[in-house]
Amino acid sequence: MANKINIWQITENELIPINKTMKEGGRTEVNDLENWIRKTPEILGEELLIIGEQIDTKNGPLDFLAIDKNGNLVIIELKRDKVPREALGQAIDYASEIASWSFQEIDAACRNFTRMYLEDYIRNNFPNSNLKWEDISINQFQRILFVGTSIDESLLRMIEWLSEMFGVSINFITFAYGKNINGDEYIATTSIISDELEKERRQKQQRKIPIYDVNERLRNFPKNIGFLFHELDEKIKTISDKIYFKVNKGNSVTYYSPDRLFIHVIFQKQGLKLHLFTTGEEINGVENFDYARGGSKWGKILFKNADELEKIILVVKRSHELIVDAIKNNEKTSWFSETEENDDEGLEES
Repeated sequence: MANKINIWQITENELIPINKTMKEGGRTEVNDLENWIRKTPEILGEELLIIGEQIDTKNGPLDFLAIDKNGNLVIIELKRDKVPREALGQAIDYASEIASWSFQEIDAACRNFTRMYLEDYIRNNFPNSNLKWEDISINQFQRILFVGTSIDESLLRMIEWLSEMFGVSINFITFAYGKNINGDEYIATTSIISDELEKERRQKQQRKIPIYDVNERLRNFPKNIGFLFHELDEKIKTISDKIYFKVNKGNSVTYYSPDRLFIHVIFQKQGLKLHLFTTGEEINGVENFDYARGGSKWGKILFKNADELEKIILVVKRSHELIVDAIKNNEKTSWFSETEENDDEGLEES
């Protein structure tokens, strides 16, 4: 099993062991340890944000769902005593299900837990990160963290084998609780896979993230759709040299102001569907809609032929003005749309 962590109090003449069970210290693993992880996930040894708790899955509730600053999701399973080997299959089941989640499902889980949009939550809690939002690929990779006081030897062997032989991002964090003679409490954690090795493997994973090319996306559509997009793109970028776009997994592109997403362009065979930030204002040619995740701050318009370009650009300019004002006023704006094929109301994944 994983090595036990011994905690000692240093006095002038001797070392006094202070290991105690949480029960002996008047603590409960169910309430206290969960609360510590919830409020201070750094005790798990890395920069993580908890974005969900007791997440419903097909195989039962997942203890904690976290995200790192690269957008990788982390399944955290807390075991109150020795972690059995059966826990591995359950955790892999959780990870395989979470891997299929869309941005919208992750964003919804985050808002349900934090009352904040995922983008805002990441921006607010990783303020010193050099990563830009457009560089973050949400849910490209998943990781598993077990947390417990000890681990079944066969499970330990399987975790090390999966990590060493196949580079699976899986680890076990063991914790020890201590209370000294003065009543001061301590908690210590360590991992069976070193932080250095885990960091190196995550960096290798990040280098494998695909970079999507807009022209590859457009190959699936009639040539006139590509022509319309490039004409539109050229005009949008004349509005401000700070505007940039991000090519998404699906057949869509999102434009940023640069601080917030304000235009979502979806490629369709009949034209380009634009979803724009309107803050509810009536804009000529734009149909506002009340959407559960976006409220009534967004609208849509279809761009079908080149003759409509000037009208579309006027709409985009107004949307850009509104997003800039909204940010200055600290107004919530983030919103990402969903994929629904053959549904005129459906929105493409971002």
